[in-house]
Amino acid sequence: MWSCTQLVTQLKDMGIQQGDTLLMHTSLRSLGDVRDRSATLLNAVLNVIGVEGTLMVPTFTASCADSTENMTDESERNALRMLTPSFNRKTSPSDVHLTGYFSEEVRNHAGSKRSDHPIYSFASIGAQAEFLTQSTPLSYPLGSSGPLHKLHQLDGKVLLVGVDQTVNISLRLAEIWAKCPYIHRSIEVKSADNRWVKVEGVLQCRTGFERITPLLRNSRIMKTGRLGDADCYIMSHRMLVSMGVAMLAGDPSAILCRNESCSSCIQARKMCRETTV
Repeated sequence: MWSCTQLVTQLKDMGIQQGDTLLMHTSLRSLGDVRDRSATLLNAVLNVIGVEGTLMVPTFTASCADSTENMTDESERNALRMLTPSFNRKTSPSDVHLTGYFSEEVRNHAGSKRSDHPIYSFASIGAQAEFLTQSTPLSYPLGSSGPLHKLHQLDGKVLLVGVDQTVNISLRLAEIWAKCPYIHRSIEVKSADNRWVKVEGVLQCRTGFERITPLLRNSRIMKTGRLGDADCYIMSHRMLVSMGVAMLAGDPSAILCRNESCSSCIQARKMCRETTV
């Protein structure tokens, strides 16, 4: 069984240190045999980064978004929209199938701050928590002025625990800054005051994000490590985003997936072709 002390040592071996600002994406199951996995992991991380450091995790709530776009029966559509929960900054749980159970451990921590975006919120603990989670724009929340941009300003790090680049939403910031033609997709969301509001710049398929891995590895931007039984990847947020922007500048479709049945990426690739003609 892995102890908190052992996790602390492994985190330090990966280069995590006092004062770091850290964005984590985590599969708790990948840690292996750890008692009270989420609590033990959180204690280990906070121990390593210290009081001057800051931890941030995504606490996304896709359940607050309109899921009736393709429904033709108006009465059924209205009924389902009535049942859609509105976002509550304090009580809305993360959609753990998107963000993992560790996000809930961080969100429920007594010292946690949470941003107020109705679908793309983040929770943060530490010295820069207030800065990272305040005043997220409604549209393009993963772009400039949002938490990812603020992490960029703080020269933060990204740590992937038992997961790969397909969950690394920092690449969304690269897509926006590279002005990829497909970044403007919108969706309606039920906000905190129970109103339906339009959000532009929402995430699409992320399967293709894995295509940046060879570049990150060959350039030594991405380092590997172990945490419990989990394979881990750690990288500078600034260097990650810069590499993403450079990759997309050469080919705006570079991190779209190649699945022939993915309508989202098919449409996005078509938009890329149209803008380069």
